Amino acid sequence: MNIRSINLSGCGFVTDWTLQMLSRYSFEATHIDLHCVADIGPAITDAGMVELIRKSPRAEVIDASWCAKLGSLSLVTIADTCPNLVELDLTGCSMMSDNAVISLANSYSGPRLRSLKLQSCELLTGDSVQAIGNRCTSLTVINLGACERVRGSAIATMMMSCPLLTNLDLTQCHQLNDTNLSTMAPHFTRIQRLRMGYCRNVSEDGFRDVARFCVSLSHCDVRGLRKLLDPSLMKLSEVARGLSHLDLRGCQGFSRAGIDAAS
Repeated sequence: MNIRSINLSGCGFVTDWTLQMLSRYSFEATHIDLHCVADIGPAITDAGMVELIRKSPRAEVIDASWCAKLGSLSLVTIADTCPNLVELDLTGCSMMSDNAVISLANSYSGPRLRSLKLQSCELLTGDSVQAIGNRCTSLTVINLGACERVRGSAIATMMMSCPLLTNLDLTQCHQLNDTNLSTMAPHFTRIQRLRMGYCRNVSEDGFRDVARFCVSLSHCDVRGLRKLLDPSLMKLSEVARGLSHLDLRGCQGFSRAGIDAAS
């Protein structure tokens, strides 16, 4: 028996032993989905994940989101074992280190990656994001939400180095500031989906610079950006003619007149 796709998402009965048993039949597997749903899902650690990945060298898509007990060893094993990897979701895997992400970026699969989700990987800094920008130049999707230690300058460098990027999540990246946004702004012409809520150092000046270039934007989430004002909203509505979803919750600087005029 050769398994080509593994989907154990939301299965609370799954343990390291389960993965070790599956690894006997996983050589052909290209899709591995182990993500937790509302805190319910595989109770796995590096012990099981490493064994499964070592026996799944053909994996192209791996989703281990919110498997919070996974550590850096799992990611290093993915980097060493899966040369065909194109999508990786490690959302909520808070023990991932810079060195592990750098190993992934420098691996054979680094330049092939199209989607990388690292939301709430709280230990990451600008070093790993810099490595992503240097090597993962085929990315179309990047999620760095709640990576609060990442420098804004590293995000700017990554943005400028990934010419195919269309989906960008920088929610709660508190080190991102107006200067960084002004540097990145011309590269927002290709961004279709943008999430930038609760970035406390982003204000009207930086977002207005970004809005000038958002010609492809269809979805925009700027929740909690309290320093935004009507002029940036007006500029966004003027430039982003295809905008269909706009989340302004908690944006206290917008007036009713400004919102009505923009809509």
